[in-house]
Amino acid sequence: RAPQIAEVAGLNPYVVTKSLPLVRRFSFTQLKAAYRAVLGVDTALKRSRMPAELALDLLVIEFGQAQPSTAG
Repeated sequence: RAPQIAEVAGLNPYVVTKSLPLVRRFSFTQLKAAYRAVLGVDTALKRSRMPAELALDLLVIEFGQAQPSTAG
């Protein structure tokens, strides 16, 4: 339930309630891949391996290629 998720994650319950329908459009595998992509960009930025604008552009392109599942 949204209130429980919000409490455990330390998020606003309204944000969780609005996000749940979107999250359900993706499989766990897709969400895990997205998390890893964000983590990779964060690490690259912290190590100054690429300009922030380029990192964001690459992340948007990667997410744009992802296909949400039709389940839900």
